[in-house]
Amino acid sequence: MAPTVSSSIRRSTARSLASYLKSSQSSRRHVPPTAHCSNSPAIAATDPNHTARLWRSVMSYSGTAPWTSSSASVFTTSVLEPHGITIEEFGANQNLGSHFNIEHLPVDPSARLDHYKSQFPSRVWVQPDMECVRTEYDAMYRYRMNEAEHRAYALYALFLDEPRYPGLLEGAGDLKWLPSRMIKLEKKPDKRHWQSPPPVTPPSKSFDWDVCPDCAYHVSLQAFSPAFRRTIKHHVASAQERAVCPYFTIEFKKDGEGEQTAMHHLAVASSIALYNRFCLKAVTRQLGGKKWSADDREQMRHYALTFCGSLWDLYCMVPKTFGFWTGCTMQFISVGDCYFHQDVEKQVGVINDVHYWGLAVHGQSCEQDIVDKICSFSGADMSGIMLMKE
Repeated sequence: MAPTVSSSIRRSTARSLASYLKSSQSSRRHVPPTAHCSNSPAIAATDPNHTARLWRSVMSYSGTAPWTSSSASVFTTSVLEPHGITIEEFGANQNLGSHFNIEHLPVDPSARLDHYKSQFPSRVWVQPDMECVRTEYDAMYRYRMNEAEHRAYALYALFLDEPRYPGLLEGAGDLKWLPSRMIKLEKKPDKRHWQSPPPVTPPSKSFDWDVCPDCAYHVSLQAFSPAFRRTIKHHVASAQERAVCPYFTIEFKKDGEGEQTAMHHLAVASSIALYNRFCLKAVTRQLGGKKWSADDREQMRHYALTFCGSLWDLYCMVPKTFGFWTGCTMQFISVGDCYFHQDVEKQVGVINDVHYWGLAVHGQSCEQDIVDKICSFSGADMSGIMLMKE
């Protein structure tokens, strides 16, 4: 059933009001000084217990807990800003063809999807009944369904997964590029391959970076030869011994009340993913005695999406500088509302575009960097290691 006039006004008015209220808050977050400012005046350290309590509040927020704008502001100033993490909440919708560098592909999302499928056969490509999706989000709004229902439907209809192979490290599954979906994956930072972003303003704030994103997509180990799969964890962080190098993170909330919380979840999770991708690239550049190329800079990104009720916002996390980490910026890319048919089509296209980028650009670049890193070790055994091109 098509939206009624009153329901359309309700949605557009709510969206406009939410944007107005957010833009009327305090001035935009400043870009913090870079990590070179080691002689900056000392800043009183945040109480680590207070920071921990703030993070527990962020992670446990369900739309009814007393998570206020004041709490959000404190988290920004005590955690995000000291680590150089800036969120650009507003901006014009970007030209997606130009942004993803797919202007040579069909403009029509369905025709573009045919190209994606031919390049990377996979079950994650999204091609739902658009009107069915729109109707479901309308129903969830009308029935005031909770966050779990919104998340469950999105994971069923939009954010799909591949079959799992329990013997992947032993060589199960064909050699091919595939995404691997992780739900609520708990991945604590370590001192080797999964490190938290360093602070860029002294002193270091006490924050454990123990994040657990609602949904994240990685590159499946099926892209690597069986002999390579068993040793890859010695060079990059692996998730459940079946995936590496995350490229897309999603956070869900049932309505606009949790939007700020979802953005903070997203900023923290995405910054860790981007920082570790940055480190892998930086190591290979340094070991090879090479400078960052234009391609290196262009593909250094991580996609992030908030889904609050039927409203979705796409962001792209990028480094502020290259060669030396000085923080990152979560740039606004596009917005939509799944209550409207054309925005459902737009979101489906965006999800497919991100997956294509994750495999064709991000995944293949990560694979090359991992191989380059291994090759840099004297006497490295390269038998069984082969690059899989598109």
